[in-house]
Amino acid sequence: MLKTQLENDVTEYYRRVYQSVINVKLDELDFVLDDGFVLEKLSGDTSTKEEFMKELEDESLNFFSENVERIYVKKDGDILSVRGRSKVNVSIDGSKRRIKKIQVDLVLKKIEEGKDPKTGEIDPSLTRWRVMSAKAALY
Repeated sequence: MLKTQLENDVTEYYRRVYQSVINVKLDELDFVLDDGFVLEKLSGDTSTKEEFMKELEDESLNFFSENVERIYVKKDGDILSVRGRSKVNVSIDGSKRRIKKIQVDLVLKKIEEGKDPKTGEIDPSLTRWRVMSAKAALY
């Protein structure tokens, strides 16, 4: 099955966000996560953007690697619903590192249309998305 350009772009975006989490690149996460971002964790507990970034920084939530198995994308106007399924090497609250099959449902909102400065045409590669929420579950 061939992927659409949107699915390819979103898959790349998803991987970049995960790499920012793994490498604790807080400046990059601050750029892509909305100020009202909320994460629902595997436990059902929630974290705000600030709490999530602090958990990464103090290593109470520690990601070591991820391998994306599948990305599902649904577009509704300026909103993208993204379901990513990955094998993730993670340690939570000091637990032993484990490979878990984690599904993350993201809601992304387009906050600006990317326009080519030369032609003025919309360029999807320059469009900026913000992660509004994330919900983690095992699959």
